[in-house]
Amino acid sequence: APGRLDLLEKYSLCANNYCVVHPGMGGSALNWSPDIYADLIGRLAKKQTVVVTGAVQDKKWVDPIREQLGKMQNVVWLDQKLSILEVLDILKFSKIVIAPSTGIVHLSASLGTPTVGIYSPVTAESPTRWAPKGRRVRTLVPKLTSQKGESDVMRFLKVEEVLESIEELTSGN
Repeated sequence: APGRLDLLEKYSLCANNYCVVHPGMGGSALNWSPDIYADLIGRLAKKQTVVVTGAVQDKKWVDPIREQLGKMQNVVWLDQKLSILEVLDILKFSKIVIAPSTGIVHLSASLGTPTVGIYSPVTAESPTRWAPKGRRVRTLVPKLTSQKGESDVMRFLKVEEVLESIEELTSGN
């Protein structure tokens, strides 16, 4: 469909040549801090284009990341700029999508896009219950047990683990 590729062209993106990081979520589960997402995005942007997506309710995650990274090269800020159909196209043509336990991981996985989900170790929030379904999906959880309310537990999931999963899912693509 011509409209689909026009969207990529509008933002100077090439199909299968960028990754999407969607850091925000509704808050029903624990999530990485904006600082950790900024670290991930900064490392990814040294090698490829990174598209940051988010809705208006994701501002509390996206705004601190934008402040930290400033006008870093290879980072395209599409938060609050896309319709849901445009989000689907951005996800579909992405090399990989990284997001917390939110609808974006399910949409990405259902489109067949390699997807890395960042999940909480709290039993009720775990990927055992909430993981997206798909062939090229990895769900990552801090390797320790937690009680609800220990919000800093997410720092035990390291950026390196996400980078390793990205490499596993995209090598050979």
